[in-house]
Amino acid sequence: MGTLRIRRVDESINMLRAYKILVNGQPVGKVDNGGVLDLPLEPGVHQVSAKIDWCASPPMSVTIASGGVVELELGCNEGVWGGLGLLIALVFQSQKFLYLRTPLMPSM
Repeated sequence: MGTLRIRRVDESINMLRAYKILVNGQPVGKVDNGGVLDLPLEPGVHQVSAKIDWCASPPMSVTIASGGVVELELGCNEGVWGGLGLLIALVFQSQKFLYLRTPLMPSM
């Protein structure tokens, strides 16, 4: 087994709600604002996405190695859309409302 670790950033939008995590199209857990979810997964390639209501992240492929840990960062693209753009995104770009990505490395 390997581990998929999803860290949700601490954000003001949706702060009182959990995001649902899907692996290979199946719901496997939820992660709260600022929280971490560790999921044991069989080694191999898996499709991961996040969802809240009708909004979601684009699916992301991850390769889990036996005994390995793959870490992803989860958040809302709120900063990308801002104000009125956020409302438009809810309607027309709902499958890009959330993001999943490999964590950004802190600068030295």
